Amino acid sequence: MEEDEEDYTLHPMSRAPGGRIPARWSGQLSITVTLATAISLLGFVSVGGVLGVGLWLANKNTLALMNANANQSFHRNNLI
Repeated sequence: MEEDEEDYTLHPMSRAPGGRIPARWSGQLSITVTLATAISLLGFVSVGGVLGVGLWLANKNTLALMNANANQSFHRNNLI
């Protein structure tokens, strides 16, 4: 095959004449794919960040409460 010839493959969904599309990817993405990917990644990063900060604060708060109550003790004699 010559350098300037396109390698074409049959594709049933192609609107090109004869149902043929280039077999090689041209390196271009549609704006729809680009926006969908960017918005999805932004959503995952946002949700992950909120979850991470929430868990970090909950852990910090739990350790602070355990430290504050560490000197309390339970004695059976105090129940009567």
